[in-house]
Amino acid sequence: MIEISPPMPEVAPTGTVVDMIRRAARQSPEKEALVCGDTRLTWAAFDARVNRVANALIARGLSKGDRIAVLGANSAPYAELFIGALRAGLCIVPLATMASSEALERMVADSGAKAFALADGYRDLAAPFLDRLAMPKIAVGFHAAGFEGYEAMLAAAPDTDPMIPLSLTDPVNLIYSSGTTGTPKGILHDHRMRAAQMDRVHANGYDAPDARTLLSTPLYSNTTIVAFLPTLVGGGTVVLMEKFDARGYLELVQRERITHTMLVPVQYKRIMDVPDFDRFDLSSMRVKFSTSAPLRADVKQDVLARFPGKLTEYYGLTEGGGVTVLAAHEFPDKLHTVG
Repeated sequence: MIEISPPMPEVAPTGTVVDMIRRAARQSPEKEALVCGDTRLTWAAFDARVNRVANALIARGLSKGDRIAVLGANSAPYAELFIGALRAGLCIVPLATMASSEALERMVADSGAKAFALADGYRDLAAPFLDRLAMPKIAVGFHAAGFEGYEAMLAAAPDTDPMIPLSLTDPVNLIYSSGTTGTPKGILHDHRMRAAQMDRVHANGYDAPDARTLLSTPLYSNTTIVAFLPTLVGGGTVVLMEKFDARGYLELVQRERITHTMLVPVQYKRIMDVPDFDRFDLSSMRVKFSTSAPLRADVKQDVLARFPGKLTEYYGLTEGGGVTVLAAHEFPDKLHTVG
């Protein structure tokens, strides 16, 4: 397992991610916090559900520092589980839905998870090892023997904040990355690392009163987390796509007046290739991020020419918290570099 501690900012963080998100909820209770499909939650509603998740997990014997593994696609419950687990003092282990059953079982075992949450669409993927998981199992969107239903679990839990004391050295997430060997490696990020990351990315305006971030990559990926957490910390609105498609993405940017987004290069290519791209009103977009792979020069040039807003490339986000950065909009002639 690798524990990541990137360089600290000039002013060292003094609060955890949980502290920051709790404060955001109190500041703007009637503002939207989360949009996903037909679900729209204000900060007050999101905060209450996050508290219910935290209290439900604590009631099932999980305690500070324990880990909960989650397997599922983007959804409102996934977002609630992510933040609720942190509020309970837990470490979340988001599992890649593209992994094999064998790899997933190894990840769950390696992580030392004490609970497992599973979404409906991935029951077959998890089926080969479910009987070997001697831990509480939570069903999101389905009912099955051996599982407790997510909504029933929340309904029985109080919506008061458990106020678990946390320090900057407590873990936030354990992410599995295949790296260069093909064998998944657990990468542990603590609150200090995530809080320092907030300091670096907030210059991009995640704390603007009207900040709305569209995320279409999966929540198991640090690509998504590095935009998901800053948006919530800044008191903004996360608009979560359950599954990416280029036209649907453009429709959401236009309808939801999106200001921020994180994409990988293949998504940029598909978006720019939409035949009637230029008819969409994308004028609300302020900041676009690209990561996970090099952004091809011709695609980058097209994005800079036709897609409004700044374009910033990040590399090394998972292993180093952001090692190489290129503000492509400031250097439009540096098309063949990543920093």
